[in-house]
Amino acid sequence: MKQFVYILRIKFDLGLFENAMPSPTMGFATSESRQTALQAARESMTLLKNSNDLLPLAKGRKILITGPTANSLISLNNGWTYVWQGNNEALYPKDRQTILQAIQTKARNNATYVPGVTFDKEIDIQAAVNAAREADVAVVCVGESSYAETPGNITDLTLSDTQLKLAQAIEATGKPVVLVLVEGRPRIINRITDGAQAILMAYNPATKEAPQSRMFFSVTIIPAASFPSLTRRLQIATLPMITNFSRPKRPVLGTRLLVPV
Repeated sequence: MKQFVYILRIKFDLGLFENAMPSPTMGFATSESRQTALQAARESMTLLKNSNDLLPLAKGRKILITGPTANSLISLNNGWTYVWQGNNEALYPKDRQTILQAIQTKARNNATYVPGVTFDKEIDIQAAVNAAREADVAVVCVGESSYAETPGNITDLTLSDTQLKLAQAIEATGKPVVLVLVEGRPRIINRITDGAQAILMAYNPATKEAPQSRMFFSVTIIPAASFPSLTRRLQIATLPMITNFSRPKRPVLGTRLLVPV
């Protein structure tokens, strides 16, 4: 309750109850704040795996980009972006790039895009496989679309079977694979970790200069966190979904109240 009151006090002091759309002069949406957001995105990324120093990618390599989060501003931003669920891409700034567009800017004619699948439907996995065979490295972008609150609830953390099938098919070509995880929460990817040479957890980094893709090519932009190897395996589990519960009675003074966490 104290935190709730604190937030309301800040909003009141800023005058947001009188004017919900504040002036930029109040310190919102400034060049300094955008730079801070960019730095936060760079530092939040986690390099989970990088066998044989595959990243950063060597110049001149032919790159296949595939997967449902490769060409999605929605996935980079997630919920509470312009609209509640963050799913109206028409409202996003036109000058911001997706992962695909940022890689194409860097690699130019050496970048090929085949979507392969959506989040839950196959488009043409074989076409992606054929393109991977012609490439030197495949960047497979998987993860989640946008969500907020109840619409985003899930009971199984395993990545969708469609996306796992795409990644497995690309890995089966024997070409080096970079998995890019664009998601708001860790998802179980046991089936595709061994076949990938590099795995980058990008989270939802937003779209300021597509920071997660610059890391592919620049030795000066390295995630702040990294792990030498993936040693812990998550197992499939069914998550309880609580849709309703009764509040405990107010405790008698001097008694302990145990609250589930």
